[in-house]
Amino acid sequence: MPDRKFPSPALPPVPTVPVVPAAAKTEPPRPPVDLNEEGGAFLLIDALLKSPASLWDHLRGARAKAPLLLGAVLICNVALFGLVIGSFSGGVQWWAAPLKITGGLLVAGTICFPSLYIFTCLSGADLRPGHLARGFVAALALVTLVLIGFAPIVWIFSQSTDSLGFMGRSFCSSGCWDASSGSVF
Repeated sequence: MPDRKFPSPALPPVPTVPVVPAAAKTEPPRPPVDLNEEGGAFLLIDALLKSPASLWDHLRGARAKAPLLLGAVLICNVALFGLVIGSFSGGVQWWAAPLKITGGLLVAGTICFPSLYIFTCLSGADLRPGHLARGFVAALALVTLVLIGFAPIVWIFSQSTDSLGFMGRSFCSSGCWDASSGSVF
């Protein structure tokens, strides 16, 4: 059967609209982070949750107090989440789960830091290893804060089921959500 060519209907010309560039977005100024006030870790957590970029600016010039507090916040949050995970099995897991999860995060961070530094240098960023380590600890602390936000939900599910598969899926899904939210810096 021969191909039939159908005439296409004539379309009216499309008027051209001039392209107007969008107005540049202006972000409101970040509130300054004054970690010299009394408040310690709670002030640091507040700054980490409300204004992580401003905290990053402060950490670039910080000496020892803020990074050490961030490290303490990181370890306490991971250990607390480990307790929640350990409550599912009980027994030895009350102390083993926090130890394994905290140790695993610290070992993984230590293993990944050299690669992070190399790729940061290759991308053209002018950061010293100490500055990058402070930011890395702050990012991990932020991720663990979000993970602590999921801890009550994980605990409720751990107490209401005996299914190890269900708990594994809930732990992995909270970890995936947590990992996707850690790109604030």
